[in-house]
Amino acid sequence: MRLLVLGAGGQLGCDILARAEGHGVVAEGVGHAQCDIALVSQVRELFDTGSYDAVINAAAYTKVDLAEADEELADRVNRVGAGVVADQCRANGLPLLHVSTDYVFDGNATEPYSHLAEVSPQSVYGNTKAEGERLVLEMHPDAAVVRTSWLFGEHGPNFVKTMVRLAFERETLRVVNDQVGCPTWTGGLADALLTMVTKTVSEDVKARGIYHYCGAPQSSWFEFARYIIDEARQYDEPKVRELLPIPTEEYPTPATRPMYSVLDCSRLEKEFGVVPGDWRYGVRQVLKAEFSRLGGRP
Repeated sequence: MRLLVLGAGGQLGCDILARAEGHGVVAEGVGHAQCDIALVSQVRELFDTGSYDAVINAAAYTKVDLAEADEELADRVNRVGAGVVADQCRANGLPLLHVSTDYVFDGNATEPYSHLAEVSPQSVYGNTKAEGERLVLEMHPDAAVVRTSWLFGEHGPNFVKTMVRLAFERETLRVVNDQVGCPTWTGGLADALLTMVTKTVSEDVKARGIYHYCGAPQSSWFEFARYIIDEARQYDEPKVRELLPIPTEEYPTPATRPMYSVLDCSRLEKEFGVVPGDWRYGVRQVLKAEFSRLGGRP
């Protein structure tokens, strides 16, 4: 099958392209430079000149704090672009997997969010993604939305790489300990999406509606950071001597984050046999690649 991957330059898009062949998929990646997904004419031309069996839309504006001051751009990509892609997929009879986020929730839950849970975003980023989800399913009722959380991978900036860099620069690090969610390795998410899309195209099971995929087990940012730094010691001794847990109020940010955003992934497991991957395995893979790339310590 031939798969179109939008947002191919991002950390998730890169991993989808890298892992596609292992799923028997011929994937073509397209980034913003090749196609502005908010422009109907460009998306239509892309579909007219290509021959695809399915589409994964991993394109997104993900600068959570900057979105608070740049709502127009975030909305253009996360809502308008999402709707344009969905409409063109429907017009061409193409299955669509649209990637979304845990930031569509308010974070007030005390148990994992079901795919049926009501959304209530608390930030511009979260709101534009929630509106994008709504538009995708409105424009293409047979499309699937896959929410995920706390992404990290080998490509592009992310929390894992930031923590490693800071651990070798500073003696003391302060990390938020009262926000709880699920770190997700992009390699695991890429495999999940590719499994969904191949089964949707070739088998009776069809991806439709809302699904959740994230890593396991749940963690705070502090616990996540501690594991990263402990694993980094295998490669070199970092400078950091003190890792301090702090409350969110001591680390204010322009955008409000969900305090709790653990996702219930049971629908994905039931319908596609996909279970959450252990994010700790993903951390080890990213660190191995990062230290190899840098030839030692960062």
